[in-house]
Amino acid sequence: MALRCSPQNLRDHFPHPYTAADADAWVALAGSQDPASLRVLEKAGYVREAVLRRAVLKDGQVLDAVLYANTEPASMISGS
Repeated sequence: MALRCSPQNLRDHFPHPYTAADADAWVALAGSQDPASLRVLEKAGYVREAVLRRAVLKDGQVLDAVLYANTEPASMISGS
């Protein structure tokens, strides 16, 4: 569930969402216990939409997940 990359690497490794003009929004999930992943999504233009309480089972622990969305495809392409 953890993202191990910078916002630019996120755009480079997942280019399809950043070029698909027919999408209204792109969503991503990150673990609430991983602030680095949350920062990567925010720097890549994603906005926190919801916290999904007790949504993930990882290493025997029940954790929250944070739902992010990006509704501005231009910002995903340009990286702004």
